[in-house]
Amino acid sequence: MSVCLDERERNADSKVLVLCILSHGEKGSVFGKDGELVTLEELQTLFDGRHCWQLAGRPKVFLIQACQGGLTLL
Repeated sequence: MSVCLDERERNADSKVLVLCILSHGEKGSVFGKDGELVTLEELQTLFDGRHCWQLAGRPKVFLIQACQGGLTLL
């Protein structure tokens, strides 16, 4: 989560935000570098107009590559 907060500050004057996350996860969540689960909604909220007014009204693209749960073997 801290990486996202850093990027939010560093890219405040950008015209567009493209955030790529490659991780493991569970349904609707991904694991952060600290091993804690972060919901996709929490990630989106970090960059919404209320929490990051600098990027309000600008396009945001979230690319998430993460498994979404355990593997069931038959």
